[in-house]
Amino acid sequence: MFIAAFVSRNNKYDAFYSADGQWLKTEMKIALTRGLPPAISQAFKKSEFAGWHITGIRKLELPGQYLYIVRVESGSSHDRGHYKLHITNMLYFNPEGRLIEIDKEQPGPR
Repeated sequence: MFIAAFVSRNNKYDAFYSADGQWLKTEMKIALTRGLPPAISQAFKKSEFAGWHITGIRKLELPGQYLYIVRVESGSSHDRGHYKLHITNMLYFNPEGRLIEIDKEQPGPR
């Protein structure tokens, strides 16, 4: 697999290609939550993850579809001298704002 990184209109992109040169996907980093489409922003605010901290947002273009990936973490890393376990989830939204997948990462100390 090959990755081409580039900037266009102040947005950072990574385009992924197979070894034979076929385009596989493109990811665009979204710097701020205000860069999310309103349908996704509203769906996130109504979800069970609304109180979680957003640590990253990407727009994913695949053949025939777009998805928005919102990376969220629970809790704070330090609480009165005790370390808490963090849970990190990747939330996949379609352009209409429907949460279609939750990819849960294993919790670990921070």
